[in-house]
Amino acid sequence: MKCYSQSRSRFTMFLALLLLGSPLVAVSQMTGPQPAPAPQPAQAQSPTRGEAIEFLQKVERKNEEIKSLSAEFEQLRVDPIFHDEVESKGKFWYRSPGEFRASYDSRHPAEIWIFPDHLINYSPSIKQVDILPIEQGENAPINQMLLGFGVKTESILEVFDVGLIEAEKDGQVAIEFHSRDLDRSLYYRRIVIHFQEENAEPAKLFLEDGESEITVTIRGVKQNPDLDAALFTPKWPDDVEVIDQR
Repeated sequence: MKCYSQSRSRFTMFLALLLLGSPLVAVSQMTGPQPAPAPQPAQAQSPTRGEAIEFLQKVERKNEEIKSLSAEFEQLRVDPIFHDEVESKGKFWYRSPGEFRASYDSRHPAEIWIFPDHLINYSPSIKQVDILPIEQGENAPINQMLLGFGVKTESILEVFDVGLIEAEKDGQVAIEFHSRDLDRSLYYRRIVIHFQEENAEPAKLFLEDGESEITVTIRGVKQNPDLDAALFTPKWPDDVEVIDQR
């Protein structure tokens, strides 16, 4: 059975759709047999933990009224072992309370839809659709693509140790997230998000999973756009193979 980590390199893909060798995937751990993750060494709390939490609370407050989002992204996935680099770009859309779509425009196109209880990954190049279940409940994973858009701070702190690090640019705040629960962080051991200090919008995400490094640059963020419901209605040609693992 395929697991979410396989789809993850497509989507980051992750938002990571966050999703390997292709675009971005980023959303939730799929059910199915997987090797137990290696125990994470105890991470000393950052001396800037309090400041990081304060800024995350600011992000949370700012996004309380968000009902929908849209943005463009560019993604670079680097495999340090094989010195392989894959660049991709696309758009993503989010509609409250739990609909997410990412569309990759690259030499490895993909369409990804994420709903509260399942993920759909359509790969036009191989004419295949994978439908995977998403774990629910208090141990459900955190969508890294939405991590910068107001995920509740208390939920973040259940999964990550946080702290401030030096930002790449003036006028930005960089927060580093170290996973304490690899299942719930989708096997991302370390995440860094660069926010615009003035408006608390995410500008860049950096993700490490032990096998690859993914950088996602976000542009053209629109809050509460009027999104067509068709964006969240999965569709594909009749000759596509559908593998439903729910």
